[in-house]
Amino acid sequence: MTTAPLAASDLSVLVDRRGATLHPLGRVLRPHLQTPEVARALDQLVGARRVDPEGRRPLPAGPSRAPVPATPVVDDTLAGAPGTVDVRLLTATPRLEGLHERLPANRARRAVELVAYLALHQPDLITSDRLRTRVLGSSDMDAAAQTLFNTTHAARRAMGVDHRGQLLFPAGTRNGLYQLSPAVTVDVRRAGSLAAEGARHAEADPNLAMAHLRAALELVEGEPLANVLSGYSWWEAEGHGGRIATVLVDSARALAALAADRGLFELAWWGLGRARLVEPYSESLSRAAMRTAAAQGDTDRLRFEWRECQRLVDALDPGSTPSPSTESLYGALSRHVGGARERRYEPASD
Repeated sequence: MTTAPLAASDLSVLVDRRGATLHPLGRVLRPHLQTPEVARALDQLVGARRVDPEGRRPLPAGPSRAPVPATPVVDDTLAGAPGTVDVRLLTATPRLEGLHERLPANRARRAVELVAYLALHQPDLITSDRLRTRVLGSSDMDAAAQTLFNTTHAARRAMGVDHRGQLLFPAGTRNGLYQLSPAVTVDVRRAGSLAAEGARHAEADPNLAMAHLRAALELVEGEPLANVLSGYSWWEAEGHGGRIATVLVDSARALAALAADRGLFELAWWGLGRARLVEPYSESLSRAAMRTAAAQGDTDRLRFEWRECQRLVDALDPGSTPSPSTESLYGALSRHVGGARERRYEPASD
């Protein structure tokens, strides 16, 4: 599967009808899907009457086969696999992966933002006025129509076409409506789909749930949009940042609980660390971290997580302290872990 020197526990393989996704390598293996034209050509080769090598008599015709129907277009966002072009927003510097050619340097930032906005709103049709106002414009004025034209043209050329020869970024309609091909995906929506699958399997198949939750959190490369100096005001204004933060925090908490129950503490800490890249001040993640430390029997880590929670709450709102529920949880966990340690080292009676 890979020539990289990875331990077996570091590689997860998610398999569905559309292919296999290798994590954390980010490799997607898809089966070969024949087009109707290729299927008909193979039928003619296999089913035609053939002649034996000496040319003396015809061989029996091969088995006939019905034409293969056209493969439907599938939104890879729902499958959790990246499309032909994938928008990466769960990282410090947004980017487009899978481009046919490089974006012009003078159009790259705006083109990435424009494609990201359209990808997040799939399958809605977005008006040109909305793109000029919310995406390409500023607080002072809307972008000019020529700016929209130049940006869409640069993005369309760089993205190219899909396997059917259709543009991944079609031209706007006569009424000025824009929409991307379903083959263009965005990591935010893929993470949400994977997290939902993980939650759905949490009780019936915990191992499958952990695989999906881990795949969702692996999409986080760093603090989203940390290096963005201009643009993307719609990210928070429309609630995209808050929604994905909630999804990833919940995923990390669920993964930590499932992993800790099975003694997979390294996986539990890894998931919490990924979620903290997105929501560093989450008191909910602090409570999950304290539970993980208690399950591991690590009193030092439990104490550290409590002090770190106090520091983060004060940094967010100077003079504030963690909520009463968090303080009560710390006290209960401390007593539980302390009691367990005392029982563990209690001398055996004669």
